[in-house]
Amino acid sequence: MNELGILLGMGIIIGLIGIVVGILFYVLMSLGLYGMAQKAGIDNAWFAWIPFLNMYIIGKLIGTLEIFDQKIPSMELVLPIVNIVASVLSGVKIIGLLLGVINYILLIISLNTIYKMYKKDNATVMTVLSAIFPFTIPFFLFSLRALEPNVEVSENIVNM
Repeated sequence: MNELGILLGMGIIIGLIGIVVGILFYVLMSLGLYGMAQKAGIDNAWFAWIPFLNMYIIGKLIGTLEIFDQKIPSMELVLPIVNIVASVLSGVKIIGLLLGVINYILLIISLNTIYKMYKKDNATVMTVLSAIFPFTIPFFLFSLRALEPNVEVSENIVNM
C-alpha cells in the first residue's frame, strides 16, 4: 500500500472517530435537556432530541431573560428562531458572522441562567468553561438532569 492509501485510511478512521464523538456529545446534551424538561413539567420534552427544537427546551427552562435591564420574553421562541436564522445565513459574510456571534452570546447567557438555576455556586465556572470549551456543554447539561432547580432563581430573570 502506498503513502496515499495510508493517509486516506487514517483520514477515514479520524473522521469516524469524530462522528462517534459528535453523536456521543449530542446524546449527552439531549439526555440532559430531556431530563430537565421532564422535571420542569415542560410539554414536548422530546424536543430535546431534535436540532433547533432543543433550543426551545432551553428557552422554556429559562423563560424570560434580562440583559442590561432589557427583558427578553418568550426565550422558547427567540432561541430557536435566532439559531435557525443564524444557520441559514451563515454563508453571508458580515450578516452571517454577526448573527453567529449573537446566537453564541444568547446561548452562553441562557446556559448561565440554567447553571444558576441548578448549580448556583458553580455557575460562573461552568459558564466560562462552556464559552471557552463548548465541548463541555453536553457534560454539564447531562450532570444537571437529575437536580431540582433553585427556588429563588426559578423566576428565570438574570441581570447581566
